[in-house]
Amino acid sequence: MRFHAQLSPRRVTKVLLVAFGVLLMAHGLVQFGHMVMHKAWGALTLLFDMDREDNMPTFFNCGLFFLGAVLFYLAGRSERNLPQRPWMVMTAAFLFLAIDEGAQVHEQFMLVTLRLIGWDQWHMGWLYYAWVIPYGIAAGALGIYMLRFVVKLPAATRNGLFLSGVLYVLGAVVMEAWSGKVAEAAHDTDLPSNLAYCMIITVEETLEMVGLIVCIHVMMRLLADRAVALSVDVVPDAEPKEVSGGAPPLHRAQQA
Repeated sequence: MRFHAQLSPRRVTKVLLVAFGVLLMAHGLVQFGHMVMHKAWGALTLLFDMDREDNMPTFFNCGLFFLGAVLFYLAGRSERNLPQRPWMVMTAAFLFLAIDEGAQVHEQFMLVTLRLIGWDQWHMGWLYYAWVIPYGIAAGALGIYMLRFVVKLPAATRNGLFLSGVLYVLGAVVMEAWSGKVAEAAHDTDLPSNLAYCMIITVEETLEMVGLIVCIHVMMRLLADRAVALSVDVVPDAEPKEVSGGAPPLHRAQQA
């Protein structure tokens, strides 16, 4: 059996943007309930509040990271003119971020970082969500490592990856740090009803998801230009199966 699917970069991007739009509208409805109607709306909040974990926005983000990892891997395997290692580094980075998004690994980094720098409660400011320190350093190091490689890529790919990276870092690091500053000023209380905090969170998640969608679109265009096709074959086991009820057919024929 062979599985074969043709995926247009434009069509995939359109589907991802529509899915993001639905999530954004649901999140906006949740925020409207909190700040205007003063209702938590139970399951709706648990499912679609972008400031929460283990819900539909988190699942969507994980999917974007995993899809990006697959595309970077395919780009590495199909690379003919440049080193393959940078593509594999990006594959590993996206796989880690996908796991991090689902398992909240960054929360543990935050606790460790706070211990290292000496946590002064309510006086951390932009570093209140301290995981932005190691992740910001890692993002900078990755950017420096990839820079020489990215500038050698085709102009459309280079510019697209640069744009997606800027969008994602603005959301994941800059806006995240700003939301921490606001959360600290509010002493982490009644944040769902804090207009400034909710607006920052919404912009943060929008930048992150749009940045990932731009990255996926750019990588799919690159693979399309290289005419890369993905197929899955399911084949029988290579080892012959034993026949029940006596000797194998060949041996029985010889006996006869």
